[in-house]
Amino acid sequence: MNGEGAVQRIVFVMVNARSFQPSDLDAEARHDAQGARVFATAEQRLATVAAESVFLSVELDAIADRDCRRKMQGIPTSWTLTGAQVDATLAMGEALFLDNPALAGLAAATGAAAGGPAAGAVDRVCAGLPEHW
Repeated sequence: MNGEGAVQRIVFVMVNARSFQPSDLDAEARHDAQGARVFATAEQRLATVAAESVFLSVELDAIADRDCRRKMQGIPTSWTLTGAQVDATLAMGEALFLDNPALAGLAAATGAAAGGPAAGAVDRVCAGLPEHW
């Protein structure tokens, strides 16, 4: 908010860590996943609310490595996750945020100093995952 209490920018970060049974439908990484399409629609409607709206999607569909993506998407959505599954989910969420191609635009729109994307963060998390849960 500016000194007068008016909203200057709205930043939306959508985190989608849904799990599902692997299939051939997830054979390739997608940065234009379903959430991004929802954001595009919302962004059009919110454009009248704020001078600038920034949408950043963080989702497992963006993991380029097919085996890693399937492993992460195979973590169940439940209250009985192991410590390793919780740690992997948190680490991957942070890595996907840092590697997100839209992060530079978010920094520019908010006036934040950005040290550049943490290229390879997702790859580092993938390399540290166990073979099986």
